[in-house]
Amino acid sequence: MKRMIAFIFAVLSLLCINFTQKQQIDFSCAQRAVLITSNPFENKDFLCSGSDYYTHFEGDEVGEVLTSLHEVQGLKGLNLYFSNALDLSYFRSKIDYLSDKTIVGDYDIYYGYCNQFEDFKWVDGKKVNVQLAKTADGWIMGIPIILTGF
Repeated sequence: MKRMIAFIFAVLSLLCINFTQKQQIDFSCAQRAVLITSNPFENKDFLCSGSDYYTHFEGDEVGEVLTSLHEVQGLKGLNLYFSNALDLSYFRSKIDYLSDKTIVGDYDIYYGYCNQFEDFKWVDGKKVNVQLAKTADGWIMGIPIILTGF
């Protein structure tokens, strides 16, 4: 009887964990990506600002570079650009915490935390490693924050 109760408890625990886990953000739907690094990419054009290198990727390049993101040396940040076809509920379902909207000019700004990303900044006493901006052209997501401007 004790084994049966332990088994049922274990199965229910696994089911609860499985249903409450957030899905990983689907980078494949990003239209453009900008990697901010302390080292330039070989054979790729970049912009240099101070000690930071901004390298742009579009189309199929986005998926290719993001699958090898763990190999990028000196990664300081990542900005992803998504189409207007996505709505806020898409990002809320993928990010562990997303703040209420803050309006800055013509932009809706959100701050959040996603446990899939290691780095974070402290903003208003909360861990933040995702910044999201809704623009007229679509969505910009910055990890840990948007480093390219809106």
